[in-house]
Amino acid sequence: MKLRAQLTTGWVDADIKHSLSASALHTRAEQAQPSYKNGLMESMHAALQNPPENPLAIYGLENLFRKRVKGSEPMKQFIGALAGMKAPAGYAHDILCRIDAFAYSFLKGAKNLDFVLPCHREENEEFIEQLDQWNRILTALADFERFGRRSAPLPQEQVDAYLAMRTIFSRASARDEIRTLATLLLSGPSTLKEVKEDLGLNYPLGQRTLAAFAALEVVEQQGDRYAINAKKLPLVVFFLREVIGLDLLQDIFPEGG
Repeated sequence: MKLRAQLTTGWVDADIKHSLSASALHTRAEQAQPSYKNGLMESMHAALQNPPENPLAIYGLENLFRKRVKGSEPMKQFIGALAGMKAPAGYAHDILCRIDAFAYSFLKGAKNLDFVLPCHREENEEFIEQLDQWNRILTALADFERFGRRSAPLPQEQVDAYLAMRTIFSRASARDEIRTLATLLLSGPSTLKEVKEDLGLNYPLGQRTLAAFAALEVVEQQGDRYAINAKKLPLVVFFLREVIGLDLLQDIFPEGG
């Protein structure tokens, strides 16, 4: 089957029309006999018994990935098995795989994910519009940092949040705070246990680190998980880019793609 990436933002793992959950498909395939690939094939062919007119979408692909040792193995297993299947008779579309843009960008650079899951502009108009908005804010933040002037894309509340975050990131001892935000950006909403496993932090330090960002509304709690506030994403992207050189919004699309 041919696959195409559809980028999402905000870690919204919600069902959409003609769609399947990546996590549910992966779990069923792991439990299937005689093999993972056969189990996944059965699920996919069952979903395509009555082929939809529009492409079938698999959502929440980022839930198969965490940035840790072997954290990309479930993703690689799932995508590899899916790409190696033949589409059932009567289904003439590519499969759309909905994945968080930051996870995709990282995996594209680190694991060459775009070789089997290419990303093209035609399926990503909504993300491109969001990306344009973020880029305007990032440019305004750079101008504010260099020249101390605030422009229209940067409301006062963003300036206040930026200055508060700056006091954290400018500290020489902010290594764990930086790593924690990078983990939440790449791996999405996480429990304290997941943050501990990803970064090797102890629980009190993890709680203190997250509490500092929660007080600034940069991080919000969702049940037992912590996530970056979607409204503060441009600020997080800016600081990670400027402080550690992590720039995940560049070169997502192939030239001319």
